[in-house]
Amino acid sequence: MDAVIAFLFAAVVSFWGSLQLGLVNVAVIEASLSKDARHAFMLALGGSIPEIPYTLIAIYGASYLAELEEYKASLAIGVGVILLGLGIYFLFKRVPSQSISDQSVETRHAGYFGRGLILALLNPQLIFFWSGILILLETGSINFGSNPQLIDFNAAGWISPRLSFAFGAAFGALLILCIYILLAIKFRDKISEKLNHRINKLVGVFFVALGLYSIIKNVI
Repeated sequence: MDAVIAFLFAAVVSFWGSLQLGLVNVAVIEASLSKDARHAFMLALGGSIPEIPYTLIAIYGASYLAELEEYKASLAIGVGVILLGLGIYFLFKRVPSQSISDQSVETRHAGYFGRGLILALLNPQLIFFWSGILILLETGSINFGSNPQLIDFNAAGWISPRLSFAFGAAFGALLILCIYILLAIKFRDKISEKLNHRINKLVGVFFVALGLYSIIKNVI
């Protein structure tokens, strides 16, 4: 029972926490508009998987977070530089022609899966986010029953509540990304063709702004 509660709770928290536009969300919308639902889904799938290791790190590595905190500024600057580079890439990226590429569909899909994976890995703040949620759980701050804790992560069962929690986090993130895909596809025809061709530049500006903000915030 704890595994089921852990999965559902993590899915709801991850779904809610992913509502705000972030790196993967914006990239998924861009893929939905410039490509199709299949490419966008592969990007969303790749972008959801890092939720699993980052959540497990938060669960198993809570005692090491204090040491990691010392390098938080350096990590943020490094991520900022990468985002800045990605933003420049999108700004100068050529809009692909409508002709079918010689590259196979499977390869193109795999490329979008890898893109989503990399973008999501650039968000190690997830570790601190889930650490905060786990603290609330372990201290009983989130409790809807008579037990002192909502989830017993040491409970025995057919699957570990820890693993169930991690997969729930990934599922919640994937679910909200799929909703973004459906909305983008549904309203794509209402978006002007001119804006559709400029979506790469909009994404580029977004990434550049995030990168500069991350660098300046941790340097000054």
